[in-house]
Amino acid sequence: MLNNIYIGGFCFLAIISILFALASIFTKKNLRAAICLCMFMLCIAGFYLMLNAEFMAAVQILIYIGGIIVILVFIIMITQTGNNTTTNCPLIQKITSAFLSIIFLLINLKIIFSNNFSKDINRISEFSYKETEVAQIGMKILSMGQDGYILPFEMISIFLLIILIGSIKIAYTSNK
Repeated sequence: MLNNIYIGGFCFLAIISILFALASIFTKKNLRAAICLCMFMLCIAGFYLMLNAEFMAAVQILIYIGGIIVILVFIIMITQTGNNTTTNCPLIQKITSAFLSIIFLLINLKIIFSNNFSKDINRISEFSYKETEVAQIGMKILSMGQDGYILPFEMISIFLLIILIGSIKIAYTSNK
């Protein structure tokens, strides 16, 4: 019974996330695309919650929804005064992006089909959540040892700094 509820919840989140991802791609309004992307990121946090990874869900909400999407909405609000629609791209840019998307899809499909997930799916019901304290997570993030995550943590901070600098640059050039 519990396994059916889990599969039903996963399917519901998967369908909703696919719909929001497609809506963010195909909408002509930039602000609407940002909000659909925000809802997609919230669905990803729901997947983390289903895996009993509450910390990762909180990080997903804080960094992606709280940081990047808010900056994206500010950029849209600052740079576009009355016309809030996307512009048409040149044909070469559409062809290049379609080509790169197909390559990315083929790489992902190769990775998915080269792994044996059937043994992992059977272990979902046996998954036992190991209690972890926030202090342990903090020490793991700031550790420089083999199991440490200081490099990805610093890369995220540099990534957010680049986004802030880019948003300031876009706002500055649009007001000239």
